[in-house]
Amino acid sequence: MKITIITAGWRPEGVKKVVEMVDAQTYTDWQHIIINDNNPELRKWLEEKDYFHNHPQRHVIDFHVRTHYYGAFARNCGAMVACSYFKERIRKVDNDEWLIFFDDDNEWTEEHLQILVDAHSEHPEATMIGYDIEIRGKIDPEYKHNMNNVLAGQNTDLGAWMYKKELFDKYGYFPASLRYKITYDWELIKRFAEGEGEDKVHIMHYRPCSFRFWHKER
Repeated sequence: MKITIITAGWRPEGVKKVVEMVDAQTYTDWQHIIINDNNPELRKWLEEKDYFHNHPQRHVIDFHVRTHYYGAFARNCGAMVACSYFKERIRKVDNDEWLIFFDDDNEWTEEHLQILVDAHSEHPEATMIGYDIEIRGKIDPEYKHNMNNVLAGQNTDLGAWMYKKELFDKYGYFPASLRYKITYDWELIKRFAEGEGEDKVHIMHYRPCSFRFWHKER
């Protein structure tokens, strides 16, 4: 498997935590693309970290214009260049290429990627692999509950899936339009799932959850 992790970053502290969690993965055969949507503070932090420039598995895309559209354009850019770090002849031999979106307000446990790799081995026919979500509270750090990943709006999350790269070529990218606002991720997930059909969509109901989503609980 060729796995590209895409982080459309904005908050320096959030991106720092993402980097730490990616580096802590027990499965180490990954590539990580960070897109800065023209945040001067994040740019400064990325420039200060010299290891980004010398890290063979990490790549930085730095926009010098704010793209807005709730990160849709930045994520599209990451998806478009995913796996481009391999030579063309390598990609032609084996196109088992996958994308995962890791936002700077999410968290992974250390075995997250390994769980996905194991699921891919058990379900090689799947082109979308989903996993359940542990919801955490931003206001109350003690607040948490598990949510089953379901193909329905408000019951899934962009980061709760691993996507076959070819899906973007077949069905298109995020609709970068203010019309969709934050629902553009659900529009993409729904389009992929409907196009591929149930036989190619696998959801793991794994406990404990290895993916965490933070939100402002009531």
